[in-house]
Amino acid sequence: MTRRTIPSSQRDDLSFPIRIKIVVPHTGLGNRLDDVIRWCRENVGSGEFAQGTAKSFGCDATAFYFRRIESGAAFIQACPEFDLADGSQASTSHR
Repeated sequence: MTRRTIPSSQRDDLSFPIRIKIVVPHTGLGNRLDDVIRWCRENVGSGEFAQGTAKSFGCDATAFYFRRIESGAAFIQACPEFDLADGSQASTSHR
């Protein structure tokens, strides 16, 4: 019997109950992605979050996954410049 490994996106979806999808600008996230991952490591802790690709309507997106809702809320507060990838055509900031 062959065992198949679970894709990392599916594993993250199953392991982390809180998912926040953000819009990736046409120019990309650049160094900002490194900054956000560093913030997550310092404020949430390794093993308590994950980051990966995400599907969304009408835009490129990435997802940040968290184990605790408080961590997701802190992420939103720390990164007010990001737009949520909520599928709306008129994506507006959640500031």
